[in-house]
Amino acid sequence: MTFQPQLRDSYVGKDVGDVPKPALVLDAAIIKRHCKAMIRTVKELGVAFRAHVKSHKVRL
Repeated sequence: MTFQPQLRDSYVGKDVGDVPKPALVLDAAIIKRHCKAMIRTVKELGVAFRAHVKSHKVRL
């Protein structure tokens, strides 16, 4: 599947319920905030941290 800016733009500002399902909707601001909090916490605790992401099989 290719990225289509015009498709994305047609949903920006709309209610998440209007997005066709199945869909993956990410809030970049929340992701950045969580990453910064994790980095801060790891530094405060003085522990090593190696981030990972679980991937799932999806039909594209």
